[in-house]
Amino acid sequence: MNKANILRYLIFIILLLQTVYGIAQEDISPPVLKNASIMNEEGDVRLTWYLTDTINSDIIIERDSLNINAFTEIHLIKDTSVTTWVDRNSNANNQSRAYRLGYSLEGQGVPSSNKFNTTYLEIDFDICNKENNLIWSRYVNSSEIINFNDTIQIKTWNVYRSIDGNNYTKIDSISNDTTFTDSNIEYDHIYKYYVEGVRDSDTSIKSKSNRVSINTEMPEDPEYINFDKLETQEQGLDFEFTIARNSELNRYVLLGSNNLSGPYDTVETFNTQENEIAYTDESIDPQNEVYYYHMASVNSCGALTTRSDTLGNILLSVEKENLSSILEWNEMGHFSNIRYEISRRIGEQPFRFHQTTYQSPYTDDNPEEFKGQDTSSRFCYQIKAEIQHAQGLVSTITSNSKCIYIKPQIFIPNAIIPNANNGNNAFKPEFTFVPQKYLLIVYSRNGTKVFESRNPRKPWIGRLRNGQKAPGGTYIYYLEVKNPGQPMIRKRGEVNVVYQK
Repeated sequence: MNKANILRYLIFIILLLQTVYGIAQEDISPPVLKNASIMNEEGDVRLTWYLTDTINSDIIIERDSLNINAFTEIHLIKDTSVTTWVDRNSNANNQSRAYRLGYSLEGQGVPSSNKFNTTYLEIDFDICNKENNLIWSRYVNSSEIINFNDTIQIKTWNVYRSIDGNNYTKIDSISNDTTFTDSNIEYDHIYKYYVEGVRDSDTSIKSKSNRVSINTEMPEDPEYINFDKLETQEQGLDFEFTIARNSELNRYVLLGSNNLSGPYDTVETFNTQENEIAYTDESIDPQNEVYYYHMASVNSCGALTTRSDTLGNILLSVEKENLSSILEWNEMGHFSNIRYEISRRIGEQPFRFHQTTYQSPYTDDNPEEFKGQDTSSRFCYQIKAEIQHAQGLVSTITSNSKCIYIKPQIFIPNAIIPNANNGNNAFKPEFTFVPQKYLLIVYSRNGTKVFESRNPRKPWIGRLRNGQKAPGGTYIYYLEVKNPGQPMIRKRGEVNVVYQK
């Protein structure tokens, strides 16, 4: 072959290749991206597509880049018979991702496929209405990048749900909306969802969203609130409560009423995570009125949940009948088998246990035994109720203290022998019960005060105020005796001072 023919042949080949190359750039149909469906909870995305032209070119898979506002190549398919691929690095469980396909050709006008966005599903649990609210989108929702909206039309959205790890089941189908409210919710379960978009043009193509999960956990109510103590003070009432340690709540209210059946008003609100609550209500006069209380926990929705027992203060009254004391009090009739412990205090002694009873009233005949034993005329009483509950819990109610005064009988000697050894050597009135207030003054015949005492146990031993022996003869005494609630007793008389020879 001569040189001229070889040159003509080479030119022909070059022109032929240019012609073929030009057709590939301008007339090749792009790939069609059929679906981008999320496969699992990890957010892996399965892409499916088909080619409309048979060409000898690699397939480029591109995904939106959140950093540079563009699509970037993430994978290369060298076998054109392959029509599916899984993107295991999409992170599509946290955001919507966009994909497209292209050919690995150089030059201008290389065609790209349609865009296809994954469906991104979000969930919100309305704890008070017991609803799971779903909302989903098919675009990249960010102000920082372009919105890669695709043109895929969805006919129906199928909503799937799983409860506590069971299989997913379809619970509804939605048209023309991308929100759904699941009102068939119970507390303390794990709900999982995904939505499935059914293509309008081909209902066999279905695109699954990411999976969302939520625990419909309501903070746990306390198993119990125990009303430990209710104690009456001079002014107000003291309370102590114990809250079960399982409680996940941190708000409690103390409710009170002057009637056991209510209505109850809020006395105080406590915001605490402690398991013990103490409080004093100083607005109540426990010496004259009965008031009822209980503690309740408040959940996240403001509802009252666990409540303690309702207890009221014990209002004790004591009446005197001769030398007996009649005790009466309001019983906690809404409990059974309450044990009442009666404590008694005589004079300034501390309260001591006296008797156990299971009902009101109670009669204390015991003061008769103290007659003439130099015992105070003041007898005070207090009631302590003990209520046994389940789980070994106990509630105690301590009443107000109530006192009575026994009117003393008075025996006054008319003579003393200061130098006697037989016990008749001092002057002092004797009482069946020692009064609370006492005044004794002894005067000489000319009106000079020789002795004064406010201590009923301190006698006049026949001495003048200067310590010298009182001369024998007649002296005048003046006596005042007073108990609360009783009239003043005043006595005047003579006492003779006689000396043994």
